[in-house]
Amino acid sequence: MKTKKVSISIFQILIFILIVIAIIIIIVAIVNNKNKHNNVSELEHQFVGTGTLEDPYRIEEIEDFVKLLTNISEGNSYKDIYFKLMNKLDFLDDASYLDINSTTYGDLNQDGNVTGIKNELTTGNGIFGIINKYVEISDDGTIIHSFEGNFDGDNKQITNLQINLPVVNNQSYIGLFANNKGTISNLRIIGNISTTNEMIENTNMFIGMLAGKNEGTIQSCKVEGSIKLSENADSAKVLLGGLVGDNIGTILNSSSSINIESNCQKAGITARNIVDSNISNSGNITNCSNNGEIIDESNRNIYTAGIVAENNGILTSCTNNGKIVAKCVGGIACYSSGNILVSQNTATVTNLEQNSTNDEKAGGIVAVLENATIENCRNTGEVIGNNILGGIVSENSGNIVNCSNDASVSKFAETLDGSVNLGGIVGINHSIGKISNSKNSGQISSNSDNIVVLGGICGILYNNSIVEYCENKGTLIGQGKTITPNEDLTDKCISCSNTGGGNITQTQSGELQVGVIYGKFEKEE
Repeated sequence: MKTKKVSISIFQILIFILIVIAIIIIIVAIVNNKNKHNNVSELEHQFVGTGTLEDPYRIEEIEDFVKLLTNISEGNSYKDIYFKLMNKLDFLDDASYLDINSTTYGDLNQDGNVTGIKNELTTGNGIFGIINKYVEISDDGTIIHSFEGNFDGDNKQITNLQINLPVVNNQSYIGLFANNKGTISNLRIIGNISTTNEMIENTNMFIGMLAGKNEGTIQSCKVEGSIKLSENADSAKVLLGGLVGDNIGTILNSSSSINIESNCQKAGITARNIVDSNISNSGNITNCSNNGEIIDESNRNIYTAGIVAENNGILTSCTNNGKIVAKCVGGIACYSSGNILVSQNTATVTNLEQNSTNDEKAGGIVAVLENATIENCRNTGEVIGNNILGGIVSENSGNIVNCSNDASVSKFAETLDGSVNLGGIVGINHSIGKISNSKNSGQISSNSDNIVVLGGICGILYNNSIVEYCENKGTLIGQGKTITPNEDLTDKCISCSNTGGGNITQTQSGELQVGVIYGKFEKEE
């Protein structure tokens, strides 16, 4: 029997080697691509779905959410990856967990013991252990880990989120998505943030129920619950917002119903809204509302407001419906060097009746306006305080256009502060301030004091400031031993009118300067 000889040419060997190399390259590429998108760790299982817009990763139980946050802490930003919340998640409900007794995730609440995941997330520091880890700060101040994906809450809610803040001495971004550079939409969160410890020196904390910091887009989100936090270290910097601590991104169609008690810079939507030229639509907050009470009973001169405490971006169509109490307070913003358009305050804005230090400010829309415009805004909430009060703005160095105040502006009764300035639109209109086409219909009133300056439109009108085409329809009520009336409608102001009344009474002490448009004209500032 003859044996057939098989010969293999060098060419065939080369072809075989090339095929093997190609297969290896393909396998490596697949593995790298998987790692790129999932950043597989010991804790991760494959999310259901493929992470695309059409087939997003599904968040079905709390373990999925913990894995998402854990993977971010290990360096996966999930850039351009899509997630969708499939079920209502309740941290206190066993049914929201795959296994409440799982110890896979370690000591999440940082109490030194490893227990079941439910107990870890609902006792001690709760979820803080994860979110504080994934916002590590580099030496140059850059946040190392952030969420850059797309999270759709599908109009479902996450309930009983508990974050208890331990003493920290570094820069921390605290919130469910601690630092957001992606898009979070259609999500409702109900929870509580608190601390039983005092802040220590050089602490920087940015706190919000949804995110400590937002550099991306937040749209159609709601937060409810409470935040209680006390800052006592002079060098500490804490920015606290019901929704977001610090915003340089975009926030649209969102609301906060969180009751806040704190002595740090705070507001219902965000404590600070600033513009970054490197981010599209940066500092843009539109159609947002606050329904929670925000209370500061300290005498610290800290910005407090319904929507934004400190603003240099653009606020449009925003509404505050929650009572605001603080030393320096505004219904929409406390300090604003950015424009505020078509916005409204409906709730009481008030200073502290006790612990006054004679430098308090309260404005229905803004406490202090600087080099910016407020246009087509309305106040229907009472403004009550001690020193500088305005139905729209307490102190104006900007431009107020087509605004109206329909609520009372009044000094606390039985409180003596030495000097009081109050007006239906503005308390003090500084030398570059302008008020035009605006109307006051609210009652403006003050009891006697050393010096009270009271006006239908503004209290003090400084030289080179402008009041034009304004109307007062409100009643002016004041008291004093020495009374100086002012009925100017065209001299220091332009084409103004008055249809309001007055009730001015003489008392045994104090000086009252009162005018239908402005209470007092000052030549120099």
